[in-house]
Amino acid sequence: MKKITTTIIAVCAVISMSNAQLFLGGSVNFATTGGKTKTQPTTGSTVTVDDNKTYNTTFAPKIGLLLSEKLAVGTNLIVGNSINNNPNNNTSTYTGTLGIAPFARYYAVKGEKFKIFAEAELGLTRSADRVTNNGTSTKGDVRIARGLNVCPNFAYAVTPKLDLEARVNFLNFNVTSNITKKELLNGDLQKTTSNSANFTVDADNILTTGFITIGATYKLWTK
Repeated sequence: MKKITTTIIAVCAVISMSNAQLFLGGSVNFATTGGKTKTQPTTGSTVTVDDNKTYNTTFAPKIGLLLSEKLAVGTNLIVGNSINNNPNNNTSTYTGTLGIAPFARYYAVKGEKFKIFAEAELGLTRSADRVTNNGTSTKGDVRIARGLNVCPNFAYAVTPKLDLEARVNFLNFNVTSNITKKELLNGDLQKTTSNSANFTVDADNILTTGFITIGATYKLWTK
């Protein structure tokens, strides 16, 4: 832990002395679902059954460094946990996810307020399940996802340190590879691989809300 802390302090000191731009973004998510189902029979008492309950947390900070007026690099870190409780069969499934997604940006237009840049992101995540049934835990599936995504982005500087960013999804290139590993009842290890690739140029739905994702970044140091 001391080594990690020392490394972080050293990196921050180097960035500060080099008068570079360091920016932060990302997301944090907490979610839960659940409920009950009540059945009123024609005769007799009402039957109440608990529905599945889920709990999800995701922590995905984003850090980037502007190397020059045109080029920036950085990475996303992904830490996620989810729990699915099924009270009907007394089964609970826990899923842990770890991932990293380094990225590179090239700024085609970089004005004082308005910016246009292309961003390429290479992601790698690993998710593993653990299933508990009546107090007995067993390993579940292991999923590995790899992907490359390239798309244009726009940014607007609200303040010298705060940028609003919009990812434009009507022009997009994406390649993904997913691997699922499952241990069969006889002890064999089953490995399933699925690959996909697509290049999208869609001018029919540019104004729909699903085609623009808006985020923000905050600069810790500015030139």
